[in-house]
Amino acid sequence: MPFQRRRQVDALADPPEHVTAMRPALQGRRAASAGNDEVFVDADVAFHAAVVAAARNPVPADLSTEFVPVLRTGPVELLAPTCLRVAEPDTADEAREALVRAVEDGYPEAAAAVLTAEPEDPFGGR
Repeated sequence: MPFQRRRQVDALADPPEHVTAMRPALQGRRAASAGNDEVFVDADVAFHAAVVAAARNPVPADLSTEFVPVLRTGPVELLAPTCLRVAEPDTADEAREALVRAVEDGYPEAAAAVLTAEPEDPFGGR
């Protein structure tokens, strides 16, 4: 696991109050799944921002803030031609739930497994 990701996961092992922001962000993402791709991607980016903030590392937090327009544009452009959300409007919810649950329960290794699996297969085998 890359060093930076390892540090983020280690920070999640001691959940401070801002870790609790991950659950409402996930709930917002779920609610946004009823909306269009832009609304859904905005909620997904907000979820990821909550995860980054929970890791208590200012470098990724600052970088993610700077890259929000890029982080938003790529997925929005990808979703329409793949029709990914047609069959599963809340795509990848299981992985996000697993991440939040691992952090809430204090299992950094489980959180690390979720974080490292998703980039390898962001569409869950579809």
